[in-house]
Amino acid sequence: MAFYETLWQPQQLTHVVMLKLLLFTGIRNAELAQLRVTDVDLQTCHLRITQGKGHKDRYVLFPSGFRGELAQYLEGQRRQSTIYLFESNRCRPYSTRRLRQIVKEYATAAGIAKRVYPYLFRHQLITYLTKQGIISPKLQLLSGHTTEQSLAVYRELALSDVAAEYEAAMQRFPVRCGTNGVLSPVPSCRAMHDLVIGLFINRCEFGLII
Repeated sequence: MAFYETLWQPQQLTHVVMLKLLLFTGIRNAELAQLRVTDVDLQTCHLRITQGKGHKDRYVLFPSGFRGELAQYLEGQRRQSTIYLFESNRCRPYSTRRLRQIVKEYATAAGIAKRVYPYLFRHQLITYLTKQGIISPKLQLLSGHTTEQSLAVYRELALSDVAAEYEAAMQRFPVRCGTNGVLSPVPSCRAMHDLVIGLFINRCEFGLII
């Protein structure tokens, strides 16, 4: 049973949205845990990351095809008057440890022996976008990582400069984003198998420091 076939169950909407955000946005585990309901902008397909790595605030993109599914989840959270996007039964944000446990539980259920953890989703996205031809400074804008050498170019970029390329690339992403607010159908076993295996092979293929 493939990892995503294990995950993509209607009764696990929270987990589906959680892991899709990791996969589609490349945000870090700690950043996901601190997301608030008010950080989601459905109109622009932006997430606001407050005090991310290096204590920096920034915005990241998510695919427009994921907007309906995310809106469905947000509506439920607003009805419950939650503050954080993902809250425990104690009305507190999920801990990073719990997020790692969730990823591990699905990997175990899918029969994956190798270690699976949230960072692999970030690596998978950036590796995929690199293969799609999105250049390093734009990837750094999306991922929230900068180096001294790229700062001059980075300052000249705005998220809107990357949005069109990101959206086009994500339309070809192996994991479907969902349409019209309906949960995505289970992708083919072959596509899911290839994507999961891709999480583990040659993490340093592009020399990215993320």
